[in-house]
Amino acid sequence: MNWRKGAYALVGGALGFLIVLVAHFTAIGVAIQTMGFFGSSSFTTGQALIFYFVVPLMTIAGAALTAKSLGANWRRSLAAGTAAFAVILGILLAIPKYSNYSPFNQNETLTLVCPAVAAVLVAIARKADTKPTGLIVTIGLTALLVLCAIFTEGYGFIIALLSWLLIPAFAGLFRRIN
Repeated sequence: MNWRKGAYALVGGALGFLIVLVAHFTAIGVAIQTMGFFGSSSFTTGQALIFYFVVPLMTIAGAALTAKSLGANWRRSLAAGTAAFAVILGILLAIPKYSNYSPFNQNETLTLVCPAVAAVLVAIARKADTKPTGLIVTIGLTALLVLCAIFTEGYGFIIALLSWLLIPAFAGLFRRIN
């Protein structure tokens, strides 16, 4: 077990989670402002710029930072960030909307858990220093956290935080020592 790489990946996952969480709440804030409660119900130029450019770039940066903490090069890290953002878009478009509008409901939890999964899997895929045991443990932990995100109610923030901390940490922990 490589404790140093596991701790480094844990810190990278925590920073990535903070960046993605800020992007998530920024998108919600801009969306609420455009609902017409505070005036106009359409995007201003600044709000559109934030919603369509700043939020995706922050999401990509958070996932890329997590992938970089796992030892991926910059090109693979940006690919991991782009894959994470594509997963978020896929979840938002494919999963039907629930009538539950509470914070961190199933949809919101999945849009925070699955980017961590995508970033880690893209970062460690086909890397020579990834142990097969580590890949199996990482995929098993991922499946457990995704199932918890789908079937539990009210623990969305905890599940999202654990996914951004534990999945990168276990992927880094089971890397070969160089």
